[in-house]
Amino acid sequence: MRVSIRWFRTAEDVFSRIVLGRLAGNSGEELLRHLRVRRAWETRQRVAAADVMFLNGAKRQLHGSAFETLHQKWVAGSVKMEK
Repeated sequence: MRVSIRWFRTAEDVFSRIVLGRLAGNSGEELLRHLRVRRAWETRQRVAAADVMFLNGAKRQLHGSAFETLHQKWVAGSVKMEK
């Protein structure tokens, strides 16, 4: 199952503008970082202090059904995103 590229682009644009304070650009890496840190945090793995701060900032901004759907599909392995 593939997630709509439109969802990813929307998430990327919002993430860039709000969390990173910049216009849409190369924020795919930051979104992937958010997904990885969130998964580590939720599975109670060790997370660096800087990543906890990053996650806290991102959680306030990355909410809503599009982000949750993307996260759930990524965790389930049905969405592949690589660095």
